Amino acid sequence: MILAPRIRGMRHLGVLLAFMAFSLAGALKVIVWTPDLSQVVAYGEVRGGVMQLRAASTYVGSVSVVVSFEPGEAKQYPGLASGYSGLLEKEKLSLNAASGRVILSTLLQRWNIPVQWLK
Repeated sequence: MILAPRIRGMRHLGVLLAFMAFSLAGALKVIVWTPDLSQVVAYGEVRGGVMQLRAASTYVGSVSVVVSFEPGEAKQYPGLASGYSGLLEKEKLSLNAASGRVILSTLLQRWNIPVQWLK
């Protein structure tokens, strides 16, 4: 009788570990602001291994981008800054990175995170 709860618990442990493995990048978030930080024009987060972005308006122009992740996750994203200036054009977000201008989808390829714009 003592083994049954352990076996049952181990099954749940496997589910928990699988959930944790699929949500490793789940806390990575992006908020895109107008340069004066007066309005959010796009936002998104990683869900199921995909950065899902949604435009909050039809804004096109210069932006300030804030990238956030859970404490302790910075090691998973070496070289990823917490903020960028950039340009938003329809479903294309270009960032001014240390290496030059780069599209968000190109930047996130380094961590195998595709970008999807939601309607």
